[in-house]
Amino acid sequence: QWMPRSKDNDYPDVQAVDRVPQAGGEDGRITLENFQAFLRNPNKCLEDQPSLLTLAVAELIPKYTDKNGNKKKWGVVEDVSPFEFKVKDLEFISFLEKGEDYIGGEEMRKRAVGLKANLGLADAKYLLDHKAEIPAKLRGKKYIVLPGTVLRDSVGDLLVPYLGWRGGRWVLDFNWVDNAFNGFDVLARSK
Repeated sequence: QWMPRSKDNDYPDVQAVDRVPQAGGEDGRITLENFQAFLRNPNKCLEDQPSLLTLAVAELIPKYTDKNGNKKKWGVVEDVSPFEFKVKDLEFISFLEKGEDYIGGEEMRKRAVGLKANLGLADAKYLLDHKAEIPAKLRGKKYIVLPGTVLRDSVGDLLVPYLGWRGGRWVLDFNWVDNAFNGFDVLARSK
């Protein structure tokens, strides 16, 4: 499930993404496998399945209504290809160095690359699809930051996705890149 951050409800519902018909999955759902196939060879996939790009990426990006009443999506500034992993094979690590209480978002993003913990929005979808496998010890104690994707919202702010435990479930939300990231935030990487 996605958790709306504002009364505008500009975050799409994950279940709505699952209901969108598309070519590829046997049950008509976007799967990690056919999304990864697209990333490996986009031209072939777009010839075979022209709607795959639109459905696999666009439905994950929050929407908003501009001042003229037009529906728009946040812009994708940076993104990474989805990683291949199983949740049980992940470790959740800090990006802070000894003596640090917090660091800025850009520094956190640089460290994520160096730590090989640079997951993005497509990985967030996978984690939500397998949320029961996320270690219970993280619930209500840590936010899983996914700094491989940077989005620009309707007012021009840059944001990164993260998963947090709210209302008895894991939800997707976004945090400003220019915020401080601290010991409550962790990155995920393969062990």
